[in-house]
Amino acid sequence: MASSNQIQLQFVVNGNPVMVEANIHEPLGALLVPTLKMAGVAGNPEPDRWIFKDQSGNVLDKNKKVGDFGFAAGATIFLSLEAGIAG
Repeated sequence: MASSNQIQLQFVVNGNPVMVEANIHEPLGALLVPTLKMAGVAGNPEPDRWIFKDQSGNVLDKNKKVGDFGFAAGATIFLSLEAGIAG
């Protein structure tokens, strides 16, 4: 069972759902690298190229603490590469 400082969140990366246990006191962006690893995304994740969105498509501030969003346990967050950036 998760402590009161932890919450389970579902991240969708390239269409694949990944459950992640998050500390509510950490910034959302701190979850990027571990989430991408769990989703099997190889190589340098280039954090500035990834964006977090909620189920309504709203972009989430990756510098904001997880607990500040008021997510319910199991909430879905979408991770995707920012559009218009070519490698």
